[in-house]
Amino acid sequence: MNETIVNAQVRKMTDRVKDIRADGFIPAVVYGYGLDSTPIQFDYQEFRKAFRITGKSTVMTLELEGKKLSTLVHDVQYNPLTDEFAHIDFIALDDNAPVTTTIRIRYEGLSPAEKNLQSVISKPHTSIEVSCLPRLLKKYITIDMGQLKNFFDKVTVADLDIASEEGIEILTPADAVLVQANTPKGGIQETKDEE
Repeated sequence: MNETIVNAQVRKMTDRVKDIRADGFIPAVVYGYGLDSTPIQFDYQEFRKAFRITGKSTVMTLELEGKKLSTLVHDVQYNPLTDEFAHIDFIALDDNAPVTTTIRIRYEGLSPAEKNLQSVISKPHTSIEVSCLPRLLKKYITIDMGQLKNFFDKVTVADLDIASEEGIEILTPADAVLVQANTPKGGIQETKDEE
């Protein structure tokens, strides 16, 4: 896995965040493994590109004062008017110790049950919780919607490819339904009447 690096600098608490943002930087804080809470800043565009790659569930490396820190983006605050990044919280990780986090589910394609039977698709869970070494984390897990061909077809956590990957412990129950094809709101008869 390629390393995603953001160059960061320690910032002074006396610096005004308004000035930091005006200079094209994002104020942030990093805390966690082997580190006191440290106020930092980094280039807005550099972080934007890196965050597009890592999201919240894969490692972003902060290069800070000559050291590389493996981190996860823990919290993102946005400007309510512009929707731009306003402040970021990072958690520093121990590369050799498991981390617990959530991985987002990404749904691809169109379900034949939805297309042909007007099935109503439900997605009770849009992420799963895992525990693993930081290097094994994934940005998202993909579910092919083409698997849902008939009413009541479903995909559970146990059906995911990641469930069999070595070194990754899934904490979400194996029988948790991630997506399911249900009957139309008026029942199956509604679909037959339309035909």
